[in-house]
Amino acid sequence: MYPLERHIMFHKNNKVDTMWVELLTLDAAYMHAAVFASQAYIFHTSNRETPVAARRAMVHHSAALRLLRERLSVPNKDDNISVTDSTILVVLYMTLHAHFMIDYKTAKYHMSGLHKLVDMRGGLMAFSYNTKMVIELLKCDLSIALDNGTEPMFFNDPSEPLMPYDPTLMTTKKPESSGTKLLVKLDIDAALVQAWTYLQRFCSTINAAAEHKRQLPKQILLNAMGPVMYRLLRMKSFDNKSLDEAVRLGLIVFSSHIFLSWQGVKPRSTYLPNTYRSCLLNLKLPSALPPKLLVWLHMIGALSVFTSADDAWLMPWLQGNIELCEVHDWCELRSLLKAFPWIDFLDDNSGRTIFDAAVLWQKDGETAPWV
Repeated sequence: MYPLERHIMFHKNNKVDTMWVELLTLDAAYMHAAVFASQAYIFHTSNRETPVAARRAMVHHSAALRLLRERLSVPNKDDNISVTDSTILVVLYMTLHAHFMIDYKTAKYHMSGLHKLVDMRGGLMAFSYNTKMVIELLKCDLSIALDNGTEPMFFNDPSEPLMPYDPTLMTTKKPESSGTKLLVKLDIDAALVQAWTYLQRFCSTINAAAEHKRQLPKQILLNAMGPVMYRLLRMKSFDNKSLDEAVRLGLIVFSSHIFLSWQGVKPRSTYLPNTYRSCLLNLKLPSALPPKLLVWLHMIGALSVFTSADDAWLMPWLQGNIELCEVHDWCELRSLLKAFPWIDFLDDNSGRTIFDAAVLWQKDGETAPWV
């Protein structure tokens, strides 16, 4: 279900990674929560929900909620079951289910409770032995915040230190890409350039893993998603029409695409698409802005958050800037895009389709053929 799953080693034959399955036979609340959350995902991606199946799912939902309430009512003790991994996972599944069903009020309520439970355990550091759980907690937190335009629960206090950048990526001996040099030349905010560079180096790392058919430790995914996305969400001082804000939102959209999206599920929230669209349409373009940056900003939107309803303005923008890049085919444009954050195995095929559609786009407003 992870976009990058095929090249990240999520499952090992150890107690921590097998816990997610073993708990199905050990914890009734967890079993019910896992079943109804899984059914909701299957129903949505297959369009095969029936009234009978929906009623069965609600039986599991009600059972999980009842057992959870009973568990949380137990008086606090040092070994209180209300803060065990299994209990936290039950709340996580309920939060994900509410978010998946576009019940954002309930999702935020559960997320607040989830954050409190994590704090009761001593914060995220208490889960350092379980990287997958931390990834899921942060994915849920970030998804709800981005879909609602609200603050995330974790790392929300300005005095709370953010996850540090992985020094192995920050101190690489590889020369700066032309994309990074371009941002520096355009006088983009230094913290934004740092986030861009870090994310691009992560992309290079996973592209190399894909090329050599290797899997990377899941800690690498966590060390990319956490530091980058929470920093980007804290950067709120840019003018809404500035290039800095366009780059910030572009990085958020791209990060959401590679870290937060669900396989087979199209984004249903309108907040991030609307915010990004408004920024691009009202962007104050600096003089001598290289068209390849504009192509990347619009291409990332087309790949992840924009729909066919955006074709009327998006395709002409892409078409015009592709022409200004003086490229003759997709391979040439892809070479330019590789200087920016880009995941080959995730976006090459869709990128080619969008490129072909933009090149063939008719200015009389016909529907793009890639839709």
